[in-house]
Amino acid sequence: MNIDQLGDLFGPRQMRNCLPCKKRKIKCDRKIPCGPCALRRDIKSCTPALGRLEEMGGDVASVSSTADGYVSSNEFQLLASKVEALQAKVQELEARVGSGPRHPASSASTAASPAPQAKVMSRRHMADDEMVYALEDFQGGHRINAMRNISDSPEITTVRFGNGEGGHDVSTAPADVTDDHPLSFVITPGTDYLAKALALLPDRQTCELLVNQYFENVEWFQRCLHYPSFMHQCRQFWTAPPPTSQLSADFICTYIMVICLGLRTVVNNLPGMNNALALADQLYHVAEGVMWCSRFLNRQTFESLQAISLMTIYGFGMEDGSDATWALLGTAVKIAQNLGMNRLEAEAADKVWSPVWNTRLRREMGRRVWWTFVSLDWAHAIAHGSTYVIHPTQNLTALPLNIEEELLDDPNAQPQPLSTYTHMSMHIFRFKFVQMYREITDHMMTHQNPSYQFILAMDDQIIELARNLPKHFGDPTDLPGDAEPSLVLDSIFLNITANIRLIRLHRPYLLRGYQDPRYHRSKDRCVSASQTVLQLIELATRRAPVLLGFWTVLFYAFSAAVPVVIDHLFDPTDEKRQSVLQILETFREHTALSPAARKSVFVLERLLEVENQFRDPTTGEASMKRRRGENGPEAAMSPGTQQADELLRSTIRNILERATQSESTQQRNMPPPIVGGRANAQEQHGTFNELAPADALGLDSMWAPPFDILDTLWTQTENSWPAQ
Repeated sequence: MNIDQLGDLFGPRQMRNCLPCKKRKIKCDRKIPCGPCALRRDIKSCTPALGRLEEMGGDVASVSSTADGYVSSNEFQLLASKVEALQAKVQELEARVGSGPRHPASSASTAASPAPQAKVMSRRHMADDEMVYALEDFQGGHRINAMRNISDSPEITTVRFGNGEGGHDVSTAPADVTDDHPLSFVITPGTDYLAKALALLPDRQTCELLVNQYFENVEWFQRCLHYPSFMHQCRQFWTAPPPTSQLSADFICTYIMVICLGLRTVVNNLPGMNNALALADQLYHVAEGVMWCSRFLNRQTFESLQAISLMTIYGFGMEDGSDATWALLGTAVKIAQNLGMNRLEAEAADKVWSPVWNTRLRREMGRRVWWTFVSLDWAHAIAHGSTYVIHPTQNLTALPLNIEEELLDDPNAQPQPLSTYTHMSMHIFRFKFVQMYREITDHMMTHQNPSYQFILAMDDQIIELARNLPKHFGDPTDLPGDAEPSLVLDSIFLNITANIRLIRLHRPYLLRGYQDPRYHRSKDRCVSASQTVLQLIELATRRAPVLLGFWTVLFYAFSAAVPVVIDHLFDPTDEKRQSVLQILETFREHTALSPAARKSVFVLERLLEVENQFRDPTTGEASMKRRRGENGPEAAMSPGTQQADELLRSTIRNILERATQSESTQQRNMPPPIVGGRANAQEQHGTFNELAPADALGLDSMWAPPFDILDTLWTQTENSWPAQ
C-alpha cells in the first residue's frame, strides 16, 4: 500500500457509516471493516461512505482542522510522514527476515517439502490493508502477529525486534541462560540448560526403544506429531548430535516428553519399576524446565504447542497435576490463537494461506493440535467451574482430514470419506461427541434448573450420532480376530466415549429415576450405558490392554462402575455383582501406577461395604442367616423408598468425608503409590485431599434442587481426574 492509497484512507474525508450499514440503517462503528459487516462475514462489501468534502467538490488545502471533524492539509502531511517512516521500518524488518540465518534443527514435527510461496492472507480477511494492521502490531508490541504477516517461511525462527546487535530473537531460544533471563537470579547466567537436560536421558539405544514405544502405544491418543518428520529429526540427532547452540529447545522438549511417555508404557515389564517411575517423573519435570528456560511465552511457536499437547497426557493422568495442566492448557490456547490456529479453515483449491501455514502438512498438523486443545478445553469444563476458553463462534478451524499421516506431505493425496477407516477417523468422531458435551455445559450455565426436555433431546442426538458411526466403529465385539490392532483399539475407545456421554448426561437423574417415574428413562439409560462400558473394558483387557494405561479410560471405568454398584444395591443380581468385582480387580491391578485406579478402589470398596445394609437394615445373626438364604429368601431394601435413598446418600457423604481424614489409615488399606520415586508421595500430593465434603462444593444451583449427592461424587473426583 503506497502513500496515495493511504491518502484515501486518512485524507480529508469524514469517516461515516459504511455503505452496507447505511443501506440497512443500522449503527456502524466506523471501522474498516466495521463490526456489523464482520459479524455478517461480508467484509468485502464494507466500503466507507465518502465525506461531505468530496461530495461537495471542496479543496483539501482550504479545510480547517476544526471544520466538522475534517483534518487539515498540515495534519495530513504530518500523518503521511509518519507512515513513510513506519514503511521504512517495515522494509528493514523484511530485509532481516530475508537475510537472517535459519535454525539448524527445526522443532518437533513438520519438516515438509518446499511449497510455492503463497500470497499473504490477513488474519482479518483484508489482505489489501494488512500492512496497515502490521504497523499497528509493530507499534503495539504484537510481535507474533507481525511475524506471522511478514515472514516468508513456514518456520518462524529468525525474526528479530530491536535495533542492531541489541535486538533479540523472539522465536528461537538460546541454549543457555542469558543475563536478562527471568530465571537468571536462581540459575547462573551462561548455564547450558539443554546440555543439562540431555545429560539426564538414558543411552541412545534405550531412547530409540522408548520413542518406538511411544508411537506404538501413546501417539494414537492425540495424533499431534508427524511420525515421518519427527523420526527424521531423531535419526539426525542420534547419528550426529549437533552442539546445543544449534538445537531447537522445542524439539528437545518434545523429544524428552516422547521418551517420558514411552517409559510409562513399559514400567510393568522392567525389573526396577520404582526406578523407572522415578525417571519418568523426573523427565516430565525436565521437559517443564526446558520449556520455561526457553521462554516459550515470549517465542510462541507451533512446535512448543506440540510439546504442551504431550505434557497434557502426563499432567492430567499420570501425575497429580490436573490444575496446573489445566492452566497450561489455557496458555497453550492463547498461543495457538496468536498463531492463527483457530482460523485454519477447510482446504480449498483457491484458498490463500499466510506464510506460516503455506503447506498442507503444517496446516493439517495445526488442525490436529488445535482440536486436541478444543477437546480438552470443552471436556474438562465442568470440572473447572463449567467454563472454557475457546468460544465456538470464534473457532473457524475445520476438523482434521481423514487421511493417513504419511500422505500429508503429498499435495495430490486426497482425504478418505469417513466411511473408510484411517488412523485419524476415531478422533474426528471423538471431536463431534465433545461438541455435544460442550452444548450440555452451555445449558448448565444458562439455566439454573436444566430442562429435562433438553436432556432427552441431547440423548437423542448422542444416540443418533452413535448409530451413524461407520460399520468398522460399530460393535467392537463383532470385529474379527485378525482385525488391525489400531482399529480394535479405536473402536473400543470410541464406543466407550459414546456411552460415557450418555452416563454423564443422565447421571444427575439416576437416583431420582428409582423414585419418580418421570426419570425412569434416565435411570435405565445410565445403567445400560454403564454395563456396556464395563463390557468394553473387559474386552480391552483381552484385545487392547494399552487402553488401561490411560487415565481417561480408568476414569470412564469408574464413572460406569458407580451406577452398576448402585443398581446392584437396589436390584441385586449375580451378574451385576460379578461385573463390579471384575472392574474392581482391574483397578487393583493398576493401583501401583495410577492415582485414578487407587481412588476408584477406595470409592467402590466403600460402596460395597453397605451392600448388607441394603439387604436388611437390621443387624445380627438372624439377618446374616437371611442373607445366606438359611431362613427364607433374601430381603432387599426397596429402591423406591425414602429409607433406601437416604441410606445411599449418607453412604456417599460418608465416603467424601472419610476421604478428607488422616491418610495413615488409608495407606494401611491400599498399596502405596509411587510417584517420581518419592518415599511418601501421598503426603506430598494428597491422594484423597482433592475430595471434599459435599456441602463444601457450592454447586447446588447447577442442577435442580436438592442437588444430587451422587453427582457430587462424580464432580468432586473430576477435580482430580478431569474427564476427557
